[in-house]
Parts: sequence; C-alpha cells; structure tokens
Amino acid sequence: MKPVVDRLEKEYEGRVVFERINADTHDDARALMQKFGVNAFPTFVFVNSDGSVESRVVGAVPEEELRRNLDALQ
Repeated sequence: MKPVVDRLEKEYEGRVVFERINADTHDDARALMQKFGVNAFPTFVFVNSDGSVESRVVGAVPEEELRRNLDALQ
C-alpha cells in the first residue's frame, strides 16, 4: 500500500494532510489507535477539517476506494 499512499499524498498535496502512524514506533500510537478504533493494519481513517471522522477503510484496498474517500473529505 505504501506506493499507492505515496502517490496519493503527492497528488492531494495542499488539499489533504496525510499522517502515517507506525504502531511500533510512534509515541502516541496506542492512544491514537484507541481514539480512532484501529484494530487491524492497515487502517485508513479519513478525518474532515473539523476533526470529525468521515470514513474508515480497513485492509489493503484498491486505489480508487482510497480516492473516493479522499474526495469526500470537507
């Protein structure tokens, strides 16, 4: 999924902020996983500019599914 996310991050630059959290190394990983209900990897959480969760995608999914979720963000 990394190459897909890298490509989307470049494409959506200036419109969407991408945050990548490594559960093994990120200091706040446990708190973030609990906050966003992450139980499996990868999990993509799409958060609107007001901080509300728009959607969530779990697992390796097609690029188009990620695009649909990115495009729906406000």
